[in-house]
Amino acid sequence: MKKLLIIGKGFLGNSLSKLAIKKFDVFEASLKHGLFVDIQKIQSIEKLIKKHDPDIIINCAAITNIEKTENDTQKLFLVNAQGPGNIAKIAKKYSKKFIHISTDSVFDGNKKKYNELDLPNPLNEYSKSKFQGEQLVLENNSNSIIVRTNFYGYDENGKFLFNWIINQLNNKKSIIGFEDIIFNPLEINNLSELLLELCLIEFKGIIHLAGDEIFSKFDFIEKIALSLNLDRKLVIRGNSDQIKLIAKRPKNTTLDNSISKKILSTKIKKLNEILSENYDEYKKIERGCP
Repeated sequence: MKKLLIIGKGFLGNSLSKLAIKKFDVFEASLKHGLFVDIQKIQSIEKLIKKHDPDIIINCAAITNIEKTENDTQKLFLVNAQGPGNIAKIAKKYSKKFIHISTDSVFDGNKKKYNELDLPNPLNEYSKSKFQGEQLVLENNSNSIIVRTNFYGYDENGKFLFNWIINQLNNKKSIIGFEDIIFNPLEINNLSELLLELCLIEFKGIIHLAGDEIFSKFDFIEKIALSLNLDRKLVIRGNSDQIKLIAKRPKNTTLDNSISKKILSTKIKKLNEILSENYDEYKKIERGCP
């Protein structure tokens, strides 16, 4: 059984780990939980790799608070850019397969759909840090894999967009759904399955892992309300220009997933399929049941 090292025990790292244990000998590392690693320090990464000798490394570690980091960038670039570059360098030194998780927000939103050859043009400091991370990974290890994606799903700690949507609607609170923000996200477990398949095939370079369905934020929220029998009238059409944010966001980050569909066999699931499969679980979440 191949050894898989997952760096970063956040939302994606935890989801990935739960599915990976069925197929891999899994090691989890982060600054605070699991095996200790500080990706800002290359010696820390090398010590971890030498001790546990993984076959594959997936880096899910990142600082993702776009608003908070817009005016406080020092640690942002150390973690999101220098850190991945450090891992890539050590992965090359010890001949380990390396997959780094990036984001769809490296693009500026001026195109309808972005493929892997399109040139990023990040609009905020978070996006700039992620793009710099991509560059450093490929500079330090040309055999690495860069995964651009956007994902959603239920978080057991009650965080993130999906949980917030259900909680708001369940509490009869209205939500403004932006019609001008367009994306094609993957459900987090579906993304994890695709990543685990990517671990086992021959590929290097940049790849987009994204859904087949393209949504505005309004469409996305309304579909959740309808599928879970929540009040769709609470979902109000809006425009992102109505909200004053510190960091500028791209309005269309739709990713072309045609390459991934050619090389990966894992089925990409639609939103309605995900909601239907987990309907009972999500209804329990609404009522506050365990």
